[in-house]
Amino acid sequence: MDSLQEKNYHFGQIILHWLIAVLVFYQYVSSNGFSDDRLNKCKNSELASVECDFFASHYQVGLFIFGLMILRIGMRLYFGAPVLSNKVPSIIKVLGKISHLALYLLVIAMPITGLLGWYVNSGIVLSIHNGLSNVLLSLILIHICAVGFHEGVLGSSLIQRMVAFNTKLKK
Repeated sequence: MDSLQEKNYHFGQIILHWLIAVLVFYQYVSSNGFSDDRLNKCKNSELASVECDFFASHYQVGLFIFGLMILRIGMRLYFGAPVLSNKVPSIIKVLGKISHLALYLLVIAMPITGLLGWYVNSGIVLSIHNGLSNVLLSLILIHICAVGFHEGVLGSSLIQRMVAFNTKLKK
């Protein structure tokens, strides 16, 4: 394995990371005014409205994120992740693996619970969907803070790994 592969993610992983990040941000911002009453009104109405268009857009973008996450997981399994610097303590590496697994699971769970809530017409599942969105937002904020910690305290150049394109294949 060459030194570039050891330091940076594959370009496809980088593109998926940032594309999914932007789409998740869009989903969170655009869904701020959703309620069960509004959802039921749109599901039971054949009239088009701006409000119902937001639900349709949220639904479609959620499906797109789900597909991108499946692709991202496949790429992660195939290309792996660059090795962290020896400066990074083992406990930080373990916490990083746990937080990334949690992020992946939550980003996968969001469209699943959204679809179930929509098709089963379950307020409970939609409440779980809304609760998971708050947990996901918290994990994203922790993720951003962890990058700052890595850059500022540990000096491990994580940002470079997620912006420098590497087109060489590992396998």
